[in-house]
Formats: sequence, structure tokens, C-alpha cells
Amino acid sequence: MGLLDRWLVDSERPTGSDHEPILFEWLDLNGEAWEPPTQATTGWRTQELTEDHEAMEQAARAWRETTEAFSPLDDTCTVDEVEQEAMRIQDWLTKVLNEHAKLIRLVARSKRWWGDEIVQPRQFYARERRAWTQGLRSQNELKEARKGLL
Repeated sequence: MGLLDRWLVDSERPTGSDHEPILFEWLDLNGEAWEPPTQATTGWRTQELTEDHEAMEQAARAWRETTEAFSPLDDTCTVDEVEQEAMRIQDWLTKVLNEHAKLIRLVARSKRWWGDEIVQPRQFYARERRAWTQGLRSQNELKEARKGLL
């Protein structure tokens, strides 16, 4: 682990609580900054792929072309060969899906339950909290705005 080189309190980012996030950059011992992934990939939109007949045919063709060069497993295979084949199939399937299906990325607002009934109260509370930090709202007004989140 290295030094906590740079940090700041981000008072502009609404959190939904009375806390303010601290942003920081952590350098490793080699002096290289860690680059977080922009978004985590959680899977593919396979329903959209299966509903589009032409795209599904292209994906199936790509799968056949990828897998036809290898012979199937039989009873004489060792455990290592089976494990290698499983890893190969996983890699092939990932490759085909990456090419033919849209990725699902994990972000806070991608949840199915995240709709206007969540967005609007959060935006209202964020505005009220900013006004409170600027001294334009009282603590009681902020508490009332927070009750709207529940």
C-alpha cells in the first residue's frame, strides 16, 4: 500500500444523507495511480438478442464457427481436460455474447426499481440539502425534506 496522496471533500455531490463524500486517489508503492473500472459488467441483454431473429442467427453462426474445430469430450477424458474444456466454453461464450449482445453495466440508476418515484424525491432532497449548506434552509426544513425520501 502506498500513500493517500490527494483527497478532497465533494460538497457538490448529493448523497441522500447529511454526510459528504470524500474523494481520494491512492498511489501504490510504485507511484502508479489505481484506475477503477468505469462500470462493472454484470451480464448481457439476452432477451433483446433472442427477440431479434437476425442477430440471434448471427450469434448462433459465430458460436458454431468458434466451436466446430474442437472435438467433443468422451469417457476417456481426464479431469484436467474437462476443466480446460469448461474454461474454453466459458471464454467462447463470453466472446460470442460480447460481439452480439448488449452488455449490462452495473450503475446505481440501472436498477429496475429505480424510477421517477425514486428520482424526483432524491432530486428535491438534493436541492434542499444544497440550500441548507448555503444557509438558505433551516435544519427543520431539511428534516422535512428528508422525510420525503422515506
